[in-house]
Amino acid sequence: MNFEDTWEIGLPVPPKYIGIADKIFYYLSYRIGYFVNLAGGSPNMITTFGLICNICTAISITYDTKHFVGTVFLGTLADTMDGFNARRFNKQSKYGTLIDHGADWVSGVSIAIASFCRWYQYYAFYIIIALIAYLENGNLVYSGFIQEYQGKKDMFLSSVFQSTEDERTHVELCSLLVKYKEYNSSTMSFILVFAFWIMQSIQSIQLIVF
Repeated sequence: MNFEDTWEIGLPVPPKYIGIADKIFYYLSYRIGYFVNLAGGSPNMITTFGLICNICTAISITYDTKHFVGTVFLGTLADTMDGFNARRFNKQSKYGTLIDHGADWVSGVSIAIASFCRWYQYYAFYIIIALIAYLENGNLVYSGFIQEYQGKKDMFLSSVFQSTEDERTHVELCSLLVKYKEYNSSTMSFILVFAFWIMQSIQSIQLIVF
């Protein structure tokens, strides 16, 4: 397969329904994922690598290091690449989606716990958490619209946050995809890195507001 000619094969929806941040990571997945697949890396192996990166992010937060900048980037790239490669190289498995969603939730919970333990004494932390929760809800809804576009239901762990309509027309769904397309996991990763940097900066100058 000539990887130069397969850009849209691994996309979950047409490019016009994908946010700018996701397009960056899909492009990187398109380039790097070909060689990962060539080396024998399966989508589930990529998911596992992403989970390890996200756990390293939690460790970085706990021990007050700057490594989270790299681990968040790699974790997001792996989270994009696993499904992208599965579709692109026809390696979708019965349990692949479940493993992917499970890894996402373990990652999210680990990072959330580490963040709380590190910065719970700062008011700014709760403001940032509220903003991230609002954006993450939009991300989950957007993911649900993608699943609807593909004609299937999302996994339970994400669908509990989504409101879907069985009678939604294709035109309405496409309109919603355009509206919500910037609510995606890649955008959230940029926001997380910025949020962690803000909290470390606040901590370093001892702006304790309690």
